[in-house]
Amino acid sequence: MKIWVGVTDKDWFRPGAKRLFLYLMTHPEKWHATDALLETLWSRAHPRKARHVLTTLFLYLRELFEPWHLPGKDYVFLQSKHGAYGFFPGERFRIDAEEFQEGLKEAEKARLARNFKEARQALDLYLGDYLEEFPYEDWLNPKRDYLREAYFRATRTYAILEQDSGNLPEARRVLEEALFKDLSRSECVLPLIQVLSMMKLTPLARDWGQRHLKYMKEELDEDPAPEVMEALNRLP
Repeated sequence: MKIWVGVTDKDWFRPGAKRLFLYLMTHPEKWHATDALLETLWSRAHPRKARHVLTTLFLYLRELFEPWHLPGKDYVFLQSKHGAYGFFPGERFRIDAEEFQEGLKEAEKARLARNFKEARQALDLYLGDYLEEFPYEDWLNPKRDYLREAYFRATRTYAILEQDSGNLPEARRVLEEALFKDLSRSECVLPLIQVLSMMKLTPLARDWGQRHLKYMKEELDEDPAPEVMEALNRLP
């Protein structure tokens, strides 16, 4: 995730400021009531202290992101009214996650037009889990899960398109990239086994399948999809 507004990591010297901004950024163009923010971000703090922290951090964020602001004028991005706060980015902010979502929409159009280049560019925007440096923030899970599932669905669709067009190396490449991110994804293991088999790389196809089975059993303690077992059994 990248934010192009001239803000670097060293600017986040106030504890909690980045966390507050990321919450507002994850839910842009919306008003968030003070009580809801306090419950989500500072549920264990004393209410009066938490309210003071929220107000102080929000003012800090305004100074950080709108240093050009003139007294008496309205703020553009970080707005507040009637006990609510919101982030309204407009066109000035570039956020990878939002670009990825837009890219998927374009990729679907490209898929229908068989424009593989556009579809591939959309997949390249997914660099990993959304805000993965904050693994224990529950409020991130819905968006994180949505983007993750969208990436793996798009990968499978794109790989099958390339496979059907005879571009087996490219299909192999994107599927392997996806599995390096998450070896549990059977929807990517299955087409990869097929692609590698078509490329006469049966030992490698079997290896990927076995690695997936081992990961499911030892790391997740789950049964693998029957389709994976069947695909491995069909290998010569």
